[in-house]
Amino acid sequence: QMEGLTQEQQMQIQAQMQLLVDGEDDERPEEHFLTIALNGTILGATEMVTGFPPSGLLMTSAFDSVHEDDLLGMHAIKTHFWERDQPDVEVYLRRRTIEGDWIWLVAKVVSYIDSPVPGIIVHEAIVKNENVAVIVSRITRIASLLLQAVESSLFGSEVGNNTGGDSVDASQDEAVEIQAMLLNAAENLGIDLSNSDNPLRELMEAAANGDSMWGGDVLISRGGTGEGRARDGKKSMDIVEHLKSGAALDLSKIILTEGEVKLVTLVLTGRLQIEDLGPLLYLALNSPEMDLVAATDEFYSLSEQQLKANSHAQSPSEMVLLQPPPLAVINLSFTDIGDYGMETLSEFLYADNAALKTLDVGFCNISPRGMMSLCQ
Repeated sequence: QMEGLTQEQQMQIQAQMQLLVDGEDDERPEEHFLTIALNGTILGATEMVTGFPPSGLLMTSAFDSVHEDDLLGMHAIKTHFWERDQPDVEVYLRRRTIEGDWIWLVAKVVSYIDSPVPGIIVHEAIVKNENVAVIVSRITRIASLLLQAVESSLFGSEVGNNTGGDSVDASQDEAVEIQAMLLNAAENLGIDLSNSDNPLRELMEAAANGDSMWGGDVLISRGGTGEGRARDGKKSMDIVEHLKSGAALDLSKIILTEGEVKLVTLVLTGRLQIEDLGPLLYLALNSPEMDLVAATDEFYSLSEQQLKANSHAQSPSEMVLLQPPPLAVINLSFTDIGDYGMETLSEFLYADNAALKTLDVGFCNISPRGMMSLCQ
């Protein structure tokens, strides 16, 4: 009767049946701990806030139950802070509960591990103030989109923009890799995996069931082969496709605040280099009122002073050159930036960015006066 259901759906049904047998829903903890390998694989879990049984989460991805809008922010914090020995940086995220609802959690690293495989122990607790969680989560998401787009433009990896090519199921490869690492760790430590009570054996068995435990929905697109490459090589490339190709920043459908508009402009004009983006947000989000506007205003003021100093510089060595990221496509549609946002963001059009081909500001509540800022 379970055939055709996903692993998560099966776990939900089993947990709900168990609740009926027990006669009541035991009170869940307000916090839990996850032991996660560097690739996101869950190696261990305590009793979960979400209601999922810990044993059923082994060898699944820690990202599976995270809300789609929070995935990019969590991955960015993990990559750019947690894996760089900055465990105190927190991320706010929503996880799906066993009932299918969403619950806000705040997560941070409490420890690093080397055995059985390199990874981290993450503490996640229920958020007391959801308003704070919403603010921090959206700022983290916007910063992550900026970070991803700039890295794509600088290093040539067009994440999410590949067309054509082969698709490879990454989950099976990762399961095999984790399995091999666990075997190696067991051999080095002299652990007998024949013991049914050994936690490593449980992980190995979970890894062996990779087809059902991992799902199979995680795909890595590898472009540039077959018909996709042939189409790219055509001399008569469609002009619309040409204008959409290249490194892209897509902030569409995110209503941007004044502080967020300034943050985007700082990055697009090169006033704020991407390596400074993390420290700026960290300081802003850890201030008493999480004042992003004040933080960006300070950077604006400092960069204005530098631009004035450049204009009075006596030699090229005294000048600090701005390095705007070579983004080709910028989509700000449905962001409701208005005239103020258009006037602020128009600065990047005059920056030295020969790569820019497309700017979409449709449905942004911009009047003719706002569009005139492009003519200044």
